[in-house]
Amino acid sequence: MDLVPYFKSSTGLNTKVDPTRIGYDPETGVSDLALAVNITHDDTGRPYRRNGYELLQTGSYHSLFCDGGDCFVGIGKGLWQVGTDYSLTGVRGDLSGSRIGFLQRGSETYYCNDFQNGVIKNGQSFNWPTGIHEGPETTRQFSEAPIGRHIAFFNGRWYISQGNTVWISEPFAPGLFDMARGFLQFKSAIRMIKPVKEGIFISDSKAIWFFRGTDPSEFSQKQLTAYPVLEWSDAIDYIEGYEIGLETPGLCALWGTVEGAMIGTTDGRVVTLTKDKIQYPKIGSQGSGLLRGNRFIHSMFF
Repeated sequence: MDLVPYFKSSTGLNTKVDPTRIGYDPETGVSDLALAVNITHDDTGRPYRRNGYELLQTGSYHSLFCDGGDCFVGIGKGLWQVGTDYSLTGVRGDLSGSRIGFLQRGSETYYCNDFQNGVIKNGQSFNWPTGIHEGPETTRQFSEAPIGRHIAFFNGRWYISQGNTVWISEPFAPGLFDMARGFLQFKSAIRMIKPVKEGIFISDSKAIWFFRGTDPSEFSQKQLTAYPVLEWSDAIDYIEGYEIGLETPGLCALWGTVEGAMIGTTDGRVVTLTKDKIQYPKIGSQGSGLLRGNRFIHSMFF
């Protein structure tokens, strides 16, 4: 008697189709999942339970960050360094308690939270550096870095969001800003600044944009979506395009939206990875994102 596979592998979760109508191939035993809780897949489509977890610390944690250097986390109004043994060492204790944006540059970690900013070196917090203009005489006036919310680095310049404005530093000068010329302005508050090779993805609270070019004076602007990112949902790490089947290779960014998980390609395109199968709630405004291997683990907050 021939055996008919009942279930052999899965092609992932599907919430857009009625569970009774989900496709099934009786020849191969392959089907979508109508419901999945703590499930992941290997590269063959085999579903299995995710590993459990163990409580390491208790507290009011927020803003966990690590980008190839030291690891930091906010606890209430404090900023702490997380050791490799998960021990906590205080870095700064007088913050407002709001969400912290970070940027790793070499061994230095820049941070801001709408109310304070600074840079961490060797486990100690210092004032954000101030700069002095050097070069030919000019009538331009320069200011120190604004205290913002999101930080990014692209082609030698620091980009800092403050409300609906992205301020842009002078080249290789994190403490030197021309506030009269060096900015990009939007109609609503900034939610993300994410550089790739050929430009910068920026989301305000209404839409996602791409600014193509390597220098602000050369930027060409294009609106990509009519909806924004989920703030704080962008993964720190980037994924290589060819690893997920893109024709154009290069490091791509990942973030979440109310339309699904999205990839921003190195040449300024966006692709919603989950739009065919997953229905996301339409009321989310914030989220989180983590790239683990080639899997984008993300969440949505309301």
